[in-house]
Amino acid sequence: MNVELLTVEPSLAPVAHQFRDTTRLYGRALDGVTRDALLTRPGPRSNPLLWVAGHLVQQRTRLLGALGPARQIPWDDIFGTGSIIGDLRVYPGIGELEAVWRSSTDELLRRLQRIGGAELTAPSPEWLRTQDGTLLGALSFAALHEAYHIGQMGFIRKWLGLDAIFDA
Repeated sequence: MNVELLTVEPSLAPVAHQFRDTTRLYGRALDGVTRDALLTRPGPRSNPLLWVAGHLVQQRTRLLGALGPARQIPWDDIFGTGSIIGDLRVYPGIGELEAVWRSSTDELLRRLQRIGGAELTAPSPEWLRTQDGTLLGALSFAALHEAYHIGQMGFIRKWLGLDAIFDA
């Protein structure tokens, strides 16, 4: 997926670039992973790679609501924070996850390009509070949240015996 940013508000540029980089790494983390590997849990209390990928899809989709019209969050709450891992056969396939990730990403990047400085100083959404209380702070936290989970995906991928998500 080509995720080049066009033009964004200067104060938003580092955050927008973080979203762009996370998008690239998300695709890399799932590249060549089999369904069985996606469902393998590193430990009894660990989430499988599929769950982490689905969680990121849901969170990015939810983030769209902070930047304009909300979008329906897919798969109910099976990927929500604190959710219990259930029957893994009911989880979506990688193709479904990647399709929603791509469409959410395309929309996120379009919306980021339309945001002005005044909008970034507006209060953050109630569900995504940050210390500074601004939308820019909420977007910054969301980018950090994604980077954290991309790190998890990279770790699980290496644990599965696959190559790293970063080029050497």
